[in-house]
Amino acid sequence: MRATRAPSRTRLAASQAELVSTVWPVRSSRPTATISTRVAESGDMRRRGAPLARDRRSGATALARLAARLLRARARDHGKSLARWQRELRQAGHALVAAQPAMGSLLTVVEVAFRAAEPAVTPSEGARAVERALERFLRDQPRALARAVARVPHLLPRRATCLTLSSSAAVLGALVAAHGRGRLAAVIVAESRPGCEGVATARRLAAARIPVQL
Repeated sequence: MRATRAPSRTRLAASQAELVSTVWPVRSSRPTATISTRVAESGDMRRRGAPLARDRRSGATALARLAARLLRARARDHGKSLARWQRELRQAGHALVAAQPAMGSLLTVVEVAFRAAEPAVTPSEGARAVERALERFLRDQPRALARAVARVPHLLPRRATCLTLSSSAAVLGALVAAHGRGRLAAVIVAESRPGCEGVATARRLAAARIPVQL
């Protein structure tokens, strides 16, 4: 974007702290958020992002993929002026971060889009750049996840006991891989009340024949 420099991850985190106020929902252990008056209203993204905001079960990987698809669709040109396109992309990014403020993976998705949009001099150029960047993110994410999972067994002592909570595809994959290599003896899983997301994690670990204590 010409009107604003794409924020770094640190700056995005600081922006998030200014833009959202966090409350604890009744049925989940994750925080949700309301967008403060400092953020311009983005009703369309609120509607499109409602499934993401309501999802208290999926892990960071799945939520990041959903956010990338939503932001890719929102970044399309549709004959807008450059200033309007930039403004709406910023609003959409802030709305996605506010939907799940505990999820750092959403900050990553928004940063990818902002950085891709920064050099654009026309809305169509920016839209193409954002689309390519987010498609690359979606394509590369499974490989990055696999690399992260593969590193975990080497970091654990033999027959380790690990403590985890909530639900995460990355954590589940890492624990299964570590157990398969003899590095993991058992897992203790916190229930993560009130949403009890940890219960599903415990069931998946038990299904993989990993000793688990809930």
